Parts: sequence; structure tokens; C-alpha cells
Amino acid sequence: MKSKKYIVRVLHAFTIYFLLSEVIKQFLLYQENGSYDWWHFPFQLCSMPLYDLPFCLFLRNRNKKAAKAIATFIMAYGALGGIIVFLDTSGLHFTNPFLTFNSYLWHIMMIVLSIFLYRNVETDLSWKGYGKVCAIYLIHALIATILNATLRQYGSIDMFYISPYQKMNQIVFKEIGETIGNSSVIIVYIVASLLAGGIVMYLYHLIGKGKEC
Repeated sequence: MKSKKYIVRVLHAFTIYFLLSEVIKQFLLYQENGSYDWWHFPFQLCSMPLYDLPFCLFLRNRNKKAAKAIATFIMAYGALGGIIVFLDTSGLHFTNPFLTFNSYLWHIMMIVLSIFLYRNVETDLSWKGYGKVCAIYLIHALIATILNATLRQYGSIDMFYISPYQKMNQIVFKEIGETIGNSSVIIVYIVASLLAGGIVMYLYHLIGKGKEC
């Protein structure tokens, strides 16, 4: 069984990777565009390890229940976001080859992080744990909504793909939105995201709980 010290070091390494990767990405995008494009602001679902992982590490000795819930959220949506994006890779491609490579690697690392958390960190795959994960998702979605509303004056922005000011462009949901309207499809998208997170947790539960620390 891996020591807690080793596990924490690996999680810190993930934290540093996501931070440096995002800083380099934002710098190159700014350099390429000549100005900041708010469309690339890092607050999509796939950006959450950038914020949640350091927060989880900070809370691990201060509020273990909260840290456990956040770790479960990262595990569930890290796997979900990392896998789903490969169904439509158009958003991963940039004119700069390094940015394209970086995007692919980022999402692969999300999956790797999810598996590492499953195998080495205590998570909660119960219904109660799922409820907490849903609450965390909705808190993030609320923050995304606030960002969408307050920053749209500076340019196009669509955090979590739930901005009422932008047409839904996610695969499958784009077509649904054309039928039921943008506001309605945003609700459908949020519900589907919550259910998908639960499915990932259930699949992990079926595999069997890994080693815990």
C-alpha cells in the first residue's frame, strides 16, 4: 500500500502540472491573439482540477469530509470530462501545435488523476456521496453563470457551456437546443451532466473500491 506521503506528493505534482500547463496555454493564446480572449478563460468543467485539487489538498487535514467530497467530485468528473471530450475533439485543436498537444495531454491527465484518486484516496461512492458531488457541481455551475453574466461585456464567454447568451454548441445538445430552445437545453444539459457524474461513480462502485488512505 502506498504511503500517504507518496500519495500527497503525487497529488501535488498533478497540481503543479495543471497550473503550469494552464499558465503556458493562457500566455500562448494571448501572444497569438494579441489580446485576451475571454472564451478561453479557464473555468470549464475540464478546468476544475486546476482549482479543486489544491483546495482538496488544503482541506485534507482541516476538514476531511469536505476533502473527501471534493476528491470524489474530481474523480467522477475528471473521468467524465476526460473521456467525453474525445467524442468531439474539435475543441482540442489550435493553430499552435503545442496548444493542441497540451489540450490532448490535459484531458488524458484528467483521466489518469481520476484513476489515481480512485485507487489511492478515500472517496464516497454512496448515494450521500453522490448528493455532495451534485451540490459541488451546482456550486461550480453557479460560479460559471456569474462569470458568464459579468464578463460577457468583455467578449464571448461560455463557461460550463451554460451561458444563456451563447447558443449551445455541445455535441448532441446542440441539436436538442435547436428543437426546444437554448434556455431549456441548458437545463437538460445540467441534468444530464449530473446524471453522467452519477453513472461514472456507479461504474467505479461496480469495479470495486480501491485502496484507501
